[in-house]
Amino acid sequence: MKSKLLLLAILATFFVSCQKASIDEGGSTPVGKLYPVGFNVWEFRDTASVVTNSVSTKSINALKDQIDYLQYYVFKKETSGNYVLVKQQIQKSTDVNFGTITDSLPANHYYVYFVGCQAPGHMEMKTKATGVALPIFYYNDNVIYDTFYAAAEIDLNGTLTKTILLSRVVAKVQVKLDDILPQEATAFRMSFTDYPLGLDMTTGIGELRAQSETALRSTKIFQLLLSSADKVSSGLTYSALVWAYDYPSITIGCINAKSVVLASKVLPKNRFGLYIRLENNMQYNYSGALFGTQSFGISTNAWSPEINARANIK
Repeated sequence: MKSKLLLLAILATFFVSCQKASIDEGGSTPVGKLYPVGFNVWEFRDTASVVTNSVSTKSINALKDQIDYLQYYVFKKETSGNYVLVKQQIQKSTDVNFGTITDSLPANHYYVYFVGCQAPGHMEMKTKATGVALPIFYYNDNVIYDTFYAAAEIDLNGTLTKTILLSRVVAKVQVKLDDILPQEATAFRMSFTDYPLGLDMTTGIGELRAQSETALRSTKIFQLLLSSADKVSSGLTYSALVWAYDYPSITIGCINAKSVVLASKVLPKNRFGLYIRLENNMQYNYSGALFGTQSFGISTNAWSPEINARANIK
């Protein structure tokens, strides 16, 4: 994929008309006057050209090449701050209407979220440290894939046009070793403490701990089984995808066949010396020696490709 791809995406028009109220999946029953809503997700492009109103087979295929599922959620917010689900739709890339969302909503203030993902996922309402129930997106298999997201806050009371961006909401951590691993090493590990499994749809970053979670959550261990070729020369490189978040620590190391740790190092912290802050659509490149006293160096760059989805809500 080229270094920059532009996803020309979502046009929606809210027209005034009166329809009979109905219940959508996972939502409450709308009452009163409804306004038809339509969202059209089009294509990724390698140019910043102006969006046109033409839809082609190429545009749909380009979208399917990038995401396999498109999830759409509409919420209202109570005076307590709790989010209440109004509507939701989940599309598969095999659906005939993939990339086109139609809906109808009564006049109100709404919070609309889109998640473009590469594996099945779902939304759960979770009460966090603030005491507020928030919508959290989870992958069903608890593995994090390349994921794209957009949020829109809208007042629906007639025709409305708004432009938003659908952006990558994962970070990539890559480690390159300057030394040669010993022959007894059987696996390389990268461990993240206080690992968030879900994406907070209200913020677009990893979920904070729940109100009841006073201690750090479990540590997530990514593991690479080593082959003989991995231990012949220096330069072993390994990477992991995670949600953007302030991680208390990220540790790398290698183990032998009996799971004995042969060497380990904590990667340098970039947030007040307390956390490692990983941001959306960024790749963090760490390099250094696992054995010995040499510290790891770090460089960061905007992830390639940097993908933005230009969207219009009308």
